[in-house]
Amino acid sequence: MINFTSNQTLFEACLKMVKEDDTLQLKTQLASFYTAYLRENTSYHDAVKALRAKDEKSTFIYLDSLIKDDLFLDELPKDTQFLTLHDHRTWKKLIDTINYLKAHYNESLRQQLKSIQGTDQGIRLFYLASLEYYQKNDPIPLKIHQVMKQIDEENGQKIQAFLSKNGWIGQRVVGKEGNETLFLGIQHIDDLLVQEKYLLMLQKAVKAGNAEPWHLAFLTDRIAMNHGKKQTYGTQVILSDNPSESYVVPLQDPEKVDQWRKEIGLPPLREYLKEDGIIWDLKTYKNDLPRIESLYRQRKNKKQMD
Repeated sequence: MINFTSNQTLFEACLKMVKEDDTLQLKTQLASFYTAYLRENTSYHDAVKALRAKDEKSTFIYLDSLIKDDLFLDELPKDTQFLTLHDHRTWKKLIDTINYLKAHYNESLRQQLKSIQGTDQGIRLFYLASLEYYQKNDPIPLKIHQVMKQIDEENGQKIQAFLSKNGWIGQRVVGKEGNETLFLGIQHIDDLLVQEKYLLMLQKAVKAGNAEPWHLAFLTDRIAMNHGKKQTYGTQVILSDNPSESYVVPLQDPEKVDQWRKEIGLPPLREYLKEDGIIWDLKTYKNDLPRIESLYRQRKNKKQMD
C-alpha cells in the first residue's frame, strides 16, 4: 500500500488533473508526488518523529542515513522542519557533508537525472495509489497508465541522449540516485531494441564499478521476458487482479536462482516476492509450472498480436 496519509490533497489534485486530461500540469506535480512519498517512507519520517520527541541524537542519525543514500541533498539545508537544529554543531557537520558531496558531483548532470527520476518514480507511485481507490481496468488507472507509457518514452529518449554524450558515468559523478536513474530510464522504456543496445554498456559499467550488479540482473531478465524466454534472477513478475493469474516469469534454473541472486546482492526470491503477495517455494513452483508456462505463452502471443 502506498502511504500518503498526510498528502491526500496532493493526490486529489493530481487525480483532478487526470480527470480533466491535463497531462502537462500533471507532469509538473510528479516530482512533488515522489518527494512526498520519500518524506513518509524513508528515515526522513523517522527524523521528524524523533525531533518532535526532542530526541536530537536519533534525529541526526536518521538524517545522516538519508545523506548516505543521497536523499534530500537539495532539500534538507532549507527544510524548515529542522530549523531548531540549525545552531547545533552536528547540523553544521551534516551541511558540510552535503556541500562536500555536491562539490564532487557533476551538479548539472545530477540535476538532469534527478528531474527524470522525479517523473519516472512519481507516475508509478501515483498509479499504485490510484489502485487503492479504483480497479485496474477503470478509466482513471487506465489513463494514468497511458501517461506512464508516454513518460517512459520521453525519459527513455532523454537517458539515451545522456548516455550517448556522457557514457555510464556512475555514482561518483552523479550520486546514487542519479546512477539508478540511468538504469531505470533503460529498464522502463518499452523498446526491446533500445534495451539490448544498452545491455553491453551496462555490463561494462558494472565491471568498472559505475553501475550496480542488480541493475544488470533486472535488465537481463527484462530482455529475456520481452523475448518470451526464461529469466535468470527471478526479477520479473506478472501481476494480476486475480491472484491465480499472477506468476513469476519462468526461470532458467530454479534450483540456482537464490544462489545467483545472492551473488549480486539481491535477497532470496521468497523474500522478494512477499511484496507482491506471491508465496514462493521450489516444490510449488515446479508443480505449478505447466500453468505458468501456459499463461506466459498467452502473454507472448498477445504482445505479438498487439
